[in-house]
Amino acid sequence: MPSASARQHLLDFGLQTITNPRSVAQSIVALHFSRDIGWLLMVLAITLNGLFVGVGAYLVPEVYDSIFPGFVLTPITFSIISGGMLIISVFTVFYTGLMLGGQGRFSDAIMLTAWLNFVMVVLLGAQLLLTFVSPLLGMIATVARFVIGLRGYVIFTDVMLNFDNVGRAVLTLFIAFAGSVLGLSLILALIGVGAAAGGG
Repeated sequence: MPSASARQHLLDFGLQTITNPRSVAQSIVALHFSRDIGWLLMVLAITLNGLFVGVGAYLVPEVYDSIFPGFVLTPITFSIISGGMLIISVFTVFYTGLMLGGQGRFSDAIMLTAWLNFVMVVLLGAQLLLTFVSPLLGMIATVARFVIGLRGYVIFTDVMLNFDNVGRAVLTLFIAFAGSVLGLSLILALIGVGAAAGGG
């Protein structure tokens, strides 16, 4: 079990991710984490995310029913879907950035994405707690978490690819997101065509 000082250091690092994401991203890159550690942290973040979403679906089912109508949202199902999209995003963001003139290491891309998502999952837990206390507080927490996440992704991408240009980081995320959505749409369309053919 980590010592009290280690837990405090981890807490401070998490808070700095919110208040000073560039400094945290630069610190992570400087530590040269291996891919294995990054993937392990990402699996942990995906698992916790699925767990929290499952709790949220239980506490405020009407919200999740409006987002996923007619779909039974379980922690395992959500973890598989969100985890797959997160892993795809690591590849699309990193290699899109390289095509736009960025430079960096893929292991840093994994670790930066994993750490930021871990922090976002912790914030999701706090958001669910506030939602349980007061829907208004939960709504405010949702907006705050979105802003923190968007800012974090842009700055982490900037550091990850050594752009030193926030605009190029935003462009990278936009192209990567558009490409991911297009790819996912094509896959779902092919699955639908395959299912229809099989049914026929």
